[in-house]
Amino acid sequence: MKIQGAIPPGYVKAMEKKEAKDLNPQAYINQGKNQFSILSPDDQLTISYLQEESEKNYSRLRDIVKDMLRRQGVEVEKLEHLKDEDLEGVVIDEKAQAEAAHMIGPDGPLNAENTAERIFSFAKAISGGDVEKYDLLKESIVAGFDAAKEILGGELPEISQQTYDLVMEKLDDWAGIEKPEVEAPIEEPPVEPTVEEPVSFEPPVQEESIVEIMLNEEDEEVSIVEQLMPEEVEEVEEEEPEIKNDHVETRSC
Repeated sequence: MKIQGAIPPGYVKAMEKKEAKDLNPQAYINQGKNQFSILSPDDQLTISYLQEESEKNYSRLRDIVKDMLRRQGVEVEKLEHLKDEDLEGVVIDEKAQAEAAHMIGPDGPLNAENTAERIFSFAKAISGGDVEKYDLLKESIVAGFDAAKEILGGELPEISQQTYDLVMEKLDDWAGIEKPEVEAPIEEPPVEPTVEEPVSFEPPVQEESIVEIMLNEEDEEVSIVEQLMPEEVEEVEEEEPEIKNDHVETRSC
């Protein structure tokens, strides 16, 4: 019997001894839309193992919640029996946070990689390893994550989104679907800063002004004096009116 990658060898040996007689060589699973998959003994083992692992992991999560509630005086046999009033004043304590963090941490059974591998292995097993059922499997998985997103208020937690991305990647690799190549951005040469030429400022030349420029060259002082004079304007001398000293005779009346 071929050992599946997702199943520890010890589990397979135990199943061979204990439940091999229950494995039906002609077992099949109805995938809907009149599509059926014949399940080989290997696929049946994979499905059985993954179901047990899933139940064990989520049973551990339920125990973490129950223990947290008991520490705060809330006794409950089944979590689904909880009422809103039972949770008044209940807080998620540090112990529960640490235990849950371990479950989804790098070495935990519910981290993104391990969960994605179980989902992918289960999907491949129930398809009977038929790559032609890729579209059906992907559609079913997407529907499952969409349902979870709706329950969680329209957005998946980060770890769930990572799990989804990994599942899609594993499915594509299995089906031989190449990832679209992402063109590397074209690096433009750095733009050299433009150096602005200094703008020379020449003071306006005023009429009848003298501009002196002193230059020192080889310890010799050279003085250049340029005098700009306005054009001479011919002055027109106004002639004073001649005053005639005519004597006006005064006659007495």
